[in-house]
Amino acid sequence: MVKGIITRACGKVWRNLMYGFTLFLLLMTGLPAGEAHAQNLKFSEDPDAFITELRKLMDNSRNQAYIQSSKGLEAIWNSGLNTTQRQQFISLFRNMAGRGYKPGPALNLVISNLLTVVGQQGDINGFMIALDHAVEQHDQKEMLQALQATQLVLDKKLLYQSNFSKLYLTAGQYRFRYEKPAADAPAGKGSDGWDTPVEDLPVKSAEPLPVLSGLLLDLQNAAFAIVANGDSVSFGPSAGSVALHKGIFVGNGGRFDWRTAGDSSVYVQLADFAFKTATPALKAEKAVIHDSRLKSPVTGTFEYKSVRKPAGRASSGFPRFMSYRNDAVLSGLSEHISYKGGYYLQGHELFSTSLSGEPSEVIVSFQGKPAFKSTSQRFSLSPLKITAELATFTLPMGQDSIYHPGVALNYQDEAGSLHLTRPPKGDFTSLPYIDTYHKMYIWSESARWDFAKGSFQFYMVSGKTEIPLRMESMDFFRKSRLQEMSQEFGFQPLMAAAAYLQQQKKQAFFPDELAKVVKKQPAVVRRMLERLTLEGYFQYNADQDQYSLTRKAVFYIMANVNKADFDNFTLRSVFPSNDNLANASISFKDTLLTIRGVEHFNISDSLRISGKPTDRIVVMGKNRDFTMNGLLQSSNFKFTGRNIKFNYNDFFINMSDMDSITYVPHEKYAKGLGGEVGGNIKYDKAGTFYLSDAKNKSGQQKGVTGSPRIHIPEGVVIHFDQPKRGQWAYPEEVFFSVPELDVGGLDKRDIEFVGEFHSAGILPMIKTALKSMPDTSMGFEHPLPREGIKVYNGKAVVKGPKLFMDYKGLQSEGTLSYLTGQIQADRMVFTKDSLVASGKSARFSEGTLGGVYFPKADLKEFTMKWLPEADSMMLRTQGNAFDFYNGTTKLEGELVLRSKGLFGNGVLKRADSELASDNIQFKKGGFRAGNATLNVNASAQADGVSLLRAKGVDIDFSIDKGIVQLSQNSEGFTSDSSGIELPMANYYTSIGSATWDTKARKITMKSSGEPASFRSLMPEQEGLEFRGTSAVYSVDKKEMTVAGVPFVNSTGLNIVPDKGQVVVDGNGHLAEFKKARIVVDTMGISHRMYNADIKIHSKNSLEGSAIYQYITAGKDTFDIK
Repeated sequence: MVKGIITRACGKVWRNLMYGFTLFLLLMTGLPAGEAHAQNLKFSEDPDAFITELRKLMDNSRNQAYIQSSKGLEAIWNSGLNTTQRQQFISLFRNMAGRGYKPGPALNLVISNLLTVVGQQGDINGFMIALDHAVEQHDQKEMLQALQATQLVLDKKLLYQSNFSKLYLTAGQYRFRYEKPAADAPAGKGSDGWDTPVEDLPVKSAEPLPVLSGLLLDLQNAAFAIVANGDSVSFGPSAGSVALHKGIFVGNGGRFDWRTAGDSSVYVQLADFAFKTATPALKAEKAVIHDSRLKSPVTGTFEYKSVRKPAGRASSGFPRFMSYRNDAVLSGLSEHISYKGGYYLQGHELFSTSLSGEPSEVIVSFQGKPAFKSTSQRFSLSPLKITAELATFTLPMGQDSIYHPGVALNYQDEAGSLHLTRPPKGDFTSLPYIDTYHKMYIWSESARWDFAKGSFQFYMVSGKTEIPLRMESMDFFRKSRLQEMSQEFGFQPLMAAAAYLQQQKKQAFFPDELAKVVKKQPAVVRRMLERLTLEGYFQYNADQDQYSLTRKAVFYIMANVNKADFDNFTLRSVFPSNDNLANASISFKDTLLTIRGVEHFNISDSLRISGKPTDRIVVMGKNRDFTMNGLLQSSNFKFTGRNIKFNYNDFFINMSDMDSITYVPHEKYAKGLGGEVGGNIKYDKAGTFYLSDAKNKSGQQKGVTGSPRIHIPEGVVIHFDQPKRGQWAYPEEVFFSVPELDVGGLDKRDIEFVGEFHSAGILPMIKTALKSMPDTSMGFEHPLPREGIKVYNGKAVVKGPKLFMDYKGLQSEGTLSYLTGQIQADRMVFTKDSLVASGKSARFSEGTLGGVYFPKADLKEFTMKWLPEADSMMLRTQGNAFDFYNGTTKLEGELVLRSKGLFGNGVLKRADSELASDNIQFKKGGFRAGNATLNVNASAQADGVSLLRAKGVDIDFSIDKGIVQLSQNSEGFTSDSSGIELPMANYYTSIGSATWDTKARKITMKSSGEPASFRSLMPEQEGLEFRGTSAVYSVDKKEMTVAGVPFVNSTGLNIVPDKGQVVVDGNGHLAEFKKARIVVDTMGISHRMYNADIKIHSKNSLEGSAIYQYITAGKDTFDIK
């Protein structure tokens, strides 16, 4: 724009020169000789002659403006100017003529400007003196510019005017003055800092104000107005001077407000400043801004430019003010926001930038306490919103904090919400949040805090690819990190820096020094150091331009040679965040960090410590302590449960709420085999499992002797009720009690639980050690004393080498002594209510205990089940056969030993009989059987027909006496399935008792009470049946005699046997009745016969003769045969 103005000015000079040349020709041809000179004009010193010459000169120019000016001067020449003033004017014109001025714009402007000064009653003398000195100093071009500027001021109150802008002098007093040029001063170098990138802003010195000389317009209480680009601003009052030939104002004072940006209450108080009148712009150093949001005014640099307002913007970005330093304290943003830093007001927008380049600080409070702190070189500040494209962030947590060196920040005060995002590019993009409370680095794309919800949340923005949120312990180390640095930079920067510092015995180094050591370009090394500084490996001293190693760098160097302990604790979270839940969140109620979407995580590679939460959630407390549900594995140990608590500092697991702790025995683990044990142990008492020495979390520290150790001061109670035990599971009364558990060295041996085994009466309490068994169960092996051990509250004694417990139960082998039995068992299994055993032999000696007789019995290949509370020991053999009574009697079935004697159930076989019963008791010289079935063999019977069959009877079998007593069972003979059959006689009877005399070879039967039924089993007798009170069956005669028979019914006749006896022969037929009686009832009349000889064939057939006793009407009796 300045160039355009100069070009237009040069054009005017050229036109004036041409006009002067034309006028010169006219004068040469039209004026008398002597009044024009080939080189210069000449004017008379006489006032009257001068005015005449001047009028003639101007009239001859034929320029109406010039003519009018000369007429105006002539009009006031004598009346408006005094003698001195006329002489001053003449002297000025003669001086100008002597310097080659021609009739033209310059002379005309002198006349017209004088007329204006006179008309305005201005300082004529000062104006004339100033012009006279100016002619001496300025060339014609400068003089013309000064006169034109003077005309604008005098005629229009304008310091500048063009088609694009105007500068008005709207108020104040002025006078003209000439200032001699000062000695030249060296030019200063400055910078405004307005458009310099924030990160490159240095503290710069202000450009010195120009020193004015020549024709000056001095101003007092001057007010200015700039009109340009469809807008106008005003400022002042100021005092200063305008160099009219240059169009430069230098002055001080005045006020410039932000009316054009929409707020007239904000203004700067100007100090010394300068500006070009032809440029619609203003800049001032040491300006002091006044803003109601400021606790006190601040000093800085001010600038205004008239530019068109961009479309959609509330202001053009001007005026603008930037403080020199970070000394602005804002109090008008919000009651929750505390701010100190730079002040940069750009139009209507407020930022935190200052020329010092230092970051500003924002502290936001919530519920009366600091919520977070942020620093940035460029905050955007408004009452309800604070944003920054790059800012540090600090969230205080007691003495600790969560910190990030560079995030994009957006705080909404009215909503009480904070949103942080990772910068899209640059060195800060890859940097994590530093959480010193939980001692974790957190790589997260975004973070947010809704103050009302009370939690700070980290989350990843969902996209096409699920990128996990990463967390890493502050003591994390892997050698691969250092190797990756070496590959990237061509050398190992941490090692190189450490070696150099150690060699030089220094704490810090210059970048160029390291560059020489590693033989790299200094710029490359500096850039590397800048990046590694951001990553936390170096610390930079800007004042000294030196770098030093940080704790993190020293830690990596020491860990690389196993001189510092470290871990491999990392977590990855893949979780679909929503408005309420995020990948990770910190609750301000308890400071717990909840991490979601965790599939698996590592703690130590060498120690093989890792976790797998079943709900994919890990809740972390201070210093990496955490709680989880699921599985935590450490080498060959697995910890499963809810609310598993891990203490990082002491490196242990709290065992108070553990579902199970299992481990693979070392022998198997070393071979890469599985087979976990210990799952049956419930840890319901407070205890601790130390995964390793707390000083050896890496598993790489030499000389650290600590090893995995379990310590439960109050001990544990171990039950044997796991479903895997199946039928060998024990109730909770059977348990193993360990008073205190403290076992170390678990990296070399398995856990042994030394304590007491309580078996609820199976055994006395025994002291032994619980350990892992070959079948992966938790059990024990306990040697038995020579005298054996009492079992089931002393009911029996077991002798053998040892007792042992595994998934197959509490077991032993050896001899079980019970009552008269000596049971040699290959395997015995003890349960709460039974003992199960098997073996090759068992012997029961004959004898009497407590008045109870026990017979002798020998068993081979047996199985046994003893129910002590039921007083029942059941034995079976492979062939299910037991021999009794010198081999005369064999039991096929189960032998039952009780304190009341020896019992059996099954089939009892003898040469003469076979008996089946569930309740057989063996006695001395015989046995008893209840509710039995008896089959007595008929000797010498080829067809195998039995002598006797009985069902549902009680039997007392005396082998010694040869007497077998059969009696009616307590339930009685109430169906066809009970009673006695005599197959040889083809008869069944329901008689109450019977005696089989094996020696007398007869069966005697007797009814108890009512006569019993005797029924033929021969079909041809058609169900012939009668009743009797007793009977005798002779084996030898094959004949049964029934006594107490009241009658036998056949063909409807009641045949009354003589003496009440009926004989059944060996073929099952009734013997012929002699002297029997017959009774027939017909139509209510009784008919009687006697001396009957009757042969009964069946129920419906008989033959024989009898005497009928006929009674007449007169009561006379006649016998009819």
